[in-house]
Amino acid sequence: EIGEDEVAAYEPRSGYADPASSAGSLMSAAMRMGARLVQHSAVTEVRVEGDRVVGVRTEGEDYDAPVVVDAAGAWAGRVAATVGLDIPVDVWRHDVAYVWRPPDLPRHVGFIDFANLFYSRPEGESLTLIALEDGNPLQGDPDAPVDTAARGFLERAAERIVRRLPQFGRAGVHSAHSGQDGITPDQHPIIGPAGPEGFWLDCGYSGTGFKIAPAVGASLAELIVEGPTANDDLAIYRFERFADGQLIAGEHSYGDIWR
Repeated sequence: EIGEDEVAAYEPRSGYADPASSAGSLMSAAMRMGARLVQHSAVTEVRVEGDRVVGVRTEGEDYDAPVVVDAAGAWAGRVAATVGLDIPVDVWRHDVAYVWRPPDLPRHVGFIDFANLFYSRPEGESLTLIALEDGNPLQGDPDAPVDTAARGFLERAAERIVRRLPQFGRAGVHSAHSGQDGITPDQHPIIGPAGPEGFWLDCGYSGTGFKIAPAVGASLAELIVEGPTANDDLAIYRFERFADGQLIAGEHSYGDIWR
């Protein structure tokens, strides 16, 4: 249902991808090209000698490297702190719910509802994902369990989607869980060199990094290997913008998506 004072914008080429499958396929491709995947071995320190990084220390072993990229998401602040950097990346928890679609609503489009502060999309043949744009806790522990949602989240999510799609008043709950991410004051990432030579930041995507990750990854790799150019598209995301008071604001921004 859309009220008389509401409008909707339709993007026919919009879509979504499964995050786990996408990440897995990208990792598989990287491994075919020589990358090594090390799991369940947290980084405890970025090793520095003099004024440059020389590798990382993990719970399992040490790795030598002339370049270290901090792409640790909710853990980015911890990693940066090991080289003496205090980066403005807060731990941000985001809950999601999956509900069974009612029989008379076999399918619907994915959408963002700015009026009711939630978004939703189909999940498989019979489920719908619901998540909220407000009430997402900050300053949490990135190691906290994520197998459940916060108390009261399911009730709020159900109330929001029923406002827009009343058929969901007959939906049943399938499951709910949460995830941890890093969020910055302007809700845009930090990308570029910082601290000792060879240390790079690629973090603080504030819940919106999935769709731009391939392009940013390619651009950042080129920047690290080839050096900056006159057309450095990533310069706007530099770490120093916060100290300089030059936070990012879109020319036609619809405001901070998370509240």
